[in-house]
Amino acid sequence: MIQRFFLFFCLFMLSSLAFAQNAKEYQRKFESGKELLKQEKYALAKEVFTPLTQQNPANPYSSYANYYLAYAHFKTGKLDNARLQLTQLLERNPTWPDAENAYYLLANIAFEKKDMAAGFGQLEKIKNKQIREEADNLKKHYLAQVTDLAVLKNLQKKYPEDKALASVVVDKLLMSPNADEVKLAQQLDAKFKFGKVKELEEQKKVSVKDEYNVAVLFPFQPDNLLVTDKPRNNQFALDMYVGIKMAQEQLAANGVKINVYAYDIGSDGDKMLNLINQPEFSAMDLLIGPLYSASNKVAVSYANDRNIALINPISTNAQLVENNPAAYLFQPSVEQQVKQAADYAFASFDKKPAVIFFGATPKDSSIAHNYRRFYEQKGGKVSAITKLSLTDVANVSKIFEGLTNETTGHVFISTDNTTIVANFINALERKSSTFPVFTLPNWLEQRMISFEQLERRNVHVIYPEYIDYNADTVQAFRKNYIARRNIVPSIYSYQGYDMMLFFGQLMAEHGTFFHQALHQQPPVRGVIMAGYNYNGSNINQYVPLVKFDKANLILVNPISP
Repeated sequence: MIQRFFLFFCLFMLSSLAFAQNAKEYQRKFESGKELLKQEKYALAKEVFTPLTQQNPANPYSSYANYYLAYAHFKTGKLDNARLQLTQLLERNPTWPDAENAYYLLANIAFEKKDMAAGFGQLEKIKNKQIREEADNLKKHYLAQVTDLAVLKNLQKKYPEDKALASVVVDKLLMSPNADEVKLAQQLDAKFKFGKVKELEEQKKVSVKDEYNVAVLFPFQPDNLLVTDKPRNNQFALDMYVGIKMAQEQLAANGVKINVYAYDIGSDGDKMLNLINQPEFSAMDLLIGPLYSASNKVAVSYANDRNIALINPISTNAQLVENNPAAYLFQPSVEQQVKQAADYAFASFDKKPAVIFFGATPKDSSIAHNYRRFYEQKGGKVSAITKLSLTDVANVSKIFEGLTNETTGHVFISTDNTTIVANFINALERKSSTFPVFTLPNWLEQRMISFEQLERRNVHVIYPEYIDYNADTVQAFRKNYIARRNIVPSIYSYQGYDMMLFFGQLMAEHGTFFHQALHQQPPVRGVIMAGYNYNGSNINQYVPLVKFDKANLILVNPISP
């Protein structure tokens, strides 16, 4: 009996000693893993923590090992692995005392994956005051990066008492071109007493100045300005700049002082970044350009931060100004051009079904299907939408021959392919068609068809570059330009002149913070160009639509004087 007891005692002591040794080893490894995290050696930390996640009576660190392993995965971009570790932790140990830290990390993971609703759902579980304060900062950081305003507005509806969320919503919507969004921002500002509306009004007052500085950010390429017989690929930028400088003189004659500063900015984003960090650049009140994506992205971010306007003078890409309240398109976007054509067609043409054709390019297809969408939204009907192929030109002609005045309200055709255009016009000529046709600007440059044919066939053209060259103001500018440059102005010179006049006068009346005034302004005619409409938008919504009448190209949708 004594021997059996002694044997049991020895075994117990040996197992206890082994248990104690194992516990010390777990502790040593656990502390080693934490030290690796401090040193930001996340890959090595994962190797240490992975075996520590196994549950064992001698291992009191399995839950914390799950958490730290999740953190190491998060820091190395393995978001799904991190989420899996945290999920396992909370399932194994639902009463874990540091569960709120796990909720915080799960929210961070969700935000990284751009799942804002899931992130908010995790943070909602946190009760600890200190962690909640950190959570507010986390929310602000990620919410500021959200570009889809609908996401922010939906979150605000779900969490109407969330102050951090409301603060970001106010920042995002206060300069919106949408009146309802501005109203929401004002309501939230009053509810949470942020004082941002008052701050904005003060900013408007101080933005009115005696003179304004304008930065022109074009690819001037000064090293290539030597006299040469070869055409310059940046000639459009040089022409537009000359127009801007001439507008500067005209504004001065009108009592508006504008200082124009030229910067050679191409597609190099780093060069733009270096420029905005120069002390002198902080004095700029308006940016025109850049014209390329990488540099434009840097400049737009700068303009948004400083609440000064940035004008892109040539792009028709609406995405450049999407959720960027300080950025504007001087030209109407492609989508806006198509929408205005569809609206005009529905209001002005016979209500018989429309027929739509489009060419082989993705752009042709996109334009055609957008036209159909906009026309049907107005209540119009489309009887057919057909892709045109050049594999059999004879079949193309047969397709056009099927159009009749009795069944066709109008035709929209999206292609500038010379062969298709010529076959289309010839088919209409043979049929003596009377239904209107809507098409793209390039048709005015087609050599295989004449202006007389376009007039006979009632062809209407979307033409953002329309200028009435018989207007007194246009002739005066042309005469002045030729006298100075000994060359006829290009379309870019006309546009640069009119753009600087428009925005220069806008600053003179409302200061650099003219956004709200511009969004509330009705459509207005330009001095040279046909007009501008920024009512409720950062994109020029006025689209000149033209046709030939008695051999003259006329505007069919002029802005009322």
